[in-house]
Formats: sequence, C-alpha cells, structure tokens
Amino acid sequence: MKSLSILLLAFAAVPLAWVALRAEAPNHIAHKLEGEGDPVHVPAVLLGEVPPGTQLYEFVVDGPCCDGCSQKLHGTAIKIAGVKAAAIHFDGNEDLAYGQVWIHEGQDPSVLLSALTFGKYTAHGRGFDN
Repeated sequence: MKSLSILLLAFAAVPLAWVALRAEAPNHIAHKLEGEGDPVHVPAVLLGEVPPGTQLYEFVVDGPCCDGCSQKLHGTAIKIAGVKAAAIHFDGNEDLAYGQVWIHEGQDPSVLLSALTFGKYTAHGRGFDN
C-alpha cells in the first residue's frame, strides 16, 4: 500500500512539474509613485462630515488595472489646488476607479478631471449635474 501511495504521488508530480516549467513569467509590474519606495495607503471612501467651506465631488476614472493605479491617481488628485482630501477605490471587476474629493466650495472640478486624465486614464464626473 505504501508503494502505491508513492507511485500516485510521482504520477501527480509529473503534470505539475510540466505546468510549472511551461508557465510564463508574470508580466505585470505593480505601479509605484515616482520617488516613493513603499506603497501609500489610499482610502476607498471619505468618512465623516464634509468640512466647512468644501463640497464632496465624485468622479470615475477609466483605465486603471490595479491598486497601484489607485495610488498614482490619489497622488495626483491630492496635489490639485483646492482639494482637501481624496479617496480612490479600484474596482477590479469593472476596471474602473471610483473617486471622491473634498474640494473648495464653488471650485470648478474640471481642473481635477483634467489632471486625472493622463496616459491610459480618462476621468469624468459622476452625479446629478456632472
């Protein structure tokens, strides 16, 4: 019985070894922010009350492929003048990133959307009047 178990394990190892030897190397490299070594925590949603003098603005970005893209988009959004906080959620099922920012009241969000439209990303507003 012991030799039968060893024989079965050997037969199972051959196809597994064949698959492992034929597998391609991973072709996806996670994005990193320029000048950043460690990943940055990116909130998925903004929590709490909207700070005085700001408004909540929601948007969608087409084109991201991973959570590293969320880091890149968050880093870009937070640098826009008038943006107090930003949250980006990558939805891997739809290949979209959903974003929220607290932006100065009355500020035109087109500056934000323009900044988030670069490379493979296309940003557009989300909501009633966007």
